Amino acid sequence: MPTIADLCQRGAALCRTVATQDLDGLPIYIVPQSRLQAKLGHRCVLHGYTAPRLDLHLRDHISDYQGRGPCMAINDRALRAEYGDEHFDYFFLATVLHELTHILTCPWLYNEPVTASPAEIEREAREVARTVATDEPDDGRPPFHGHGAQFIRVALHLCHRAKTADDWYAPNDLCAGWRYGLSHARRYQLALGDEPGRMATMPVAKIVTAEPPGEFDQLWADDVHHYFQSRSRCKGDAP
Repeated sequence: MPTIADLCQRGAALCRTVATQDLDGLPIYIVPQSRLQAKLGHRCVLHGYTAPRLDLHLRDHISDYQGRGPCMAINDRALRAEYGDEHFDYFFLATVLHELTHILTCPWLYNEPVTASPAEIEREAREVARTVATDEPDDGRPPFHGHGAQFIRVALHLCHRAKTADDWYAPNDLCAGWRYGLSHARRYQLALGDEPGRMATMPVAKIVTAEPPGEFDQLWADDVHHYFQSRSRCKGDAP
């Protein structure tokens, strides 16, 4: 059975396999939640997370820190508790791909200039810890907030690239589906058609600037429409 350190190394290698050009010259940091002190998110309700300047927040817990780069925390304790030893490795790495999707669709998470003082960085780190330790409030945002069309598209590209490298992950374990109030990820995969294969050698940063297939856009528009339509019906039925 691989150790957590082994899985972090495998996760970093997987990231470089599926996003070679986007991560070229950058270190990538994968920090297991079990390594963190309570003040930095030891208690966490998420399977994983990333955040602006997370590499600076967790720098003291990164043994081979090599300067600024994308960073993610993976909640190894929660994943083992939920999926058991048999499926733990798979879901650890699937979570890595999910967080990498956030990183690739929001490069400002790691590449914006840092003007904050060490005290401000520490305050940010504590705020992130409080946020990930709290169940998301019902603030009216749809469940797909932060995991929309662009996220789904990139996640499916990463799935395709991983599969090409003989490392298979089910798309629905990364994106879309009932958890987000959306159609199954397989429908989005079919709607993308051969795009992931055609663009397999392109950096993700370039893919997201290209128009997606019309079927993909239409599926997303239909899903959003159906979600808000169902919400309106529920409100209308309320006493």
